[in-house]
Amino acid sequence: EHRRLLMGFRAACGNRVPVTLTRYKEHVHLALRVYLPLRETVLLESYAWPSNSIADRLEWDMSPDVWDYIKPQLISLGLDITEEVYG
Repeated sequence: EHRRLLMGFRAACGNRVPVTLTRYKEHVHLALRVYLPLRETVLLESYAWPSNSIADRLEWDMSPDVWDYIKPQLISLGLDITEEVYG
């Protein structure tokens, strides 16, 4: 899992990978800038839906309850999650 190691090294050096989460009234939109390790990708593929196309692995839409479940796994990767709220 080279992606997991690279994210860990970046977090250790204070250069965490930025991620943007936008909260809307009924769903949240997750915008990634890098591909996630396999375990976290499988979580998103199982519980969220790709935003732009079926092959999109960088932008995801999901319910707020799903986000509350997935968020701790992404934080443990050392991602820098910025949350914006609309509606």
